[in-house]
Amino acid sequence: MHRNTPIMRELQFEKYQPVNVTILGTPEILTSGSVLDRQGSRISMILVRSVRPGTLLKVEWDNYMLLGEVIDSGAGDSSRVQIRVEHAILDTRELELAANECQ
Repeated sequence: MHRNTPIMRELQFEKYQPVNVTILGTPEILTSGSVLDRQGSRISMILVRSVRPGTLLKVEWDNYMLLGEVIDSGAGDSSRVQIRVEHAILDTRELELAANECQ
């Protein structure tokens, strides 16, 4: 995904938007956090759980789902992170409908 793709420009959130976060891996770990801001395809967040750069995350709120990689975790506070969004779904209801049609 490139920096200011139309899908990223459509992304809507309030500062400190609460989100559900899944740390992808084996096993997957569920946690939560808050979105702080967005610059291009990068999102700054505060997470309840500390993560390292390179960690893959799924971030969800309302009908949004983002998949991305942690590219920075703040120097003194590793719960503040910046992720590079690789994929974004702006309406997960459409995804659910498509999945149901395939069954």
